[in-house]
Amino acid sequence: MLSKEFEKGFTLIEAMVTMLIVSVGLLAMASLLITAIKVNQDNEMRLDASSKADAIANYAITQVRTTVDLYASTLQTKADAMAKSPSNNVFTPSVALSPNRTQDCRYHNIDVTISWTLRGASKSVVVHTGAMTNTGGC
Repeated sequence: MLSKEFEKGFTLIEAMVTMLIVSVGLLAMASLLITAIKVNQDNEMRLDASSKADAIANYAITQVRTTVDLYASTLQTKADAMAKSPSNNVFTPSVALSPNRTQDCRYHNIDVTISWTLRGASKSVVVHTGAMTNTGGC
């Protein structure tokens, strides 16, 4: 009669279960990596849009302070040029310039909105600021 001794090593079932557990872990890590890449891309676009909106707002403030007859269309044309770059044409800027009648007739509200679409979702960054003209009045 043959005696049964414990065999050393893994059986086929044990190896398959181990491969299943490892593959589930690898898929979870891949999913986490893809999510991190998407979030990073969202943040990068938002940072770029914020930077462009800030630059446009600073330009608008300078123009309000130094230009006698300033028109929103002039600011919009400059904003279009500032928001677009050869490597990135996804941003759509919008500039709103309006006198603030509640404070002083020389004070103007400046609203800069940068919009874009990323993976089918509309995103935007808004900068609200204002400036007082050196000339003019009520």
